[in-house]
Amino acid sequence: MVTPFVKLFGEQPDYNNLKVFGCRCFSYNKGSNPSHVLELVLQLGKKFSMNDLGPLHFFLGIGVNYFEGGIHLNQSKYGAEMLAKTEMTLAKAVATPLARKHGLHEVVGSFVYASF
Repeated sequence: MVTPFVKLFGEQPDYNNLKVFGCRCFSYNKGSNPSHVLELVLQLGKKFSMNDLGPLHFFLGIGVNYFEGGIHLNQSKYGAEMLAKTEMTLAKAVATPLARKHGLHEVVGSFVYASF
């Protein structure tokens, strides 16, 4: 059986230099036995360097807000950063078609990952 890693990279992963990132999005997990979770963390800690960074608030441009019954994900900080980067925080709407050669093609890729 070919693993997804081998299919993607054409070779087995180098387990001597493996970094694992994991996060627990919820402050509780009703379906898990706490002793089993603790045992898993202890076993992983024997193999990998691990740090508990606490609850997730911001990751890869996505803000995370917790409320009773769920979480809210947003990209407002990412959008604000992109507007600041392009010096468009005070921009006003204009009629189309736009004038050419504004150099905006350089930053369009930054907005590809934002979903509003």
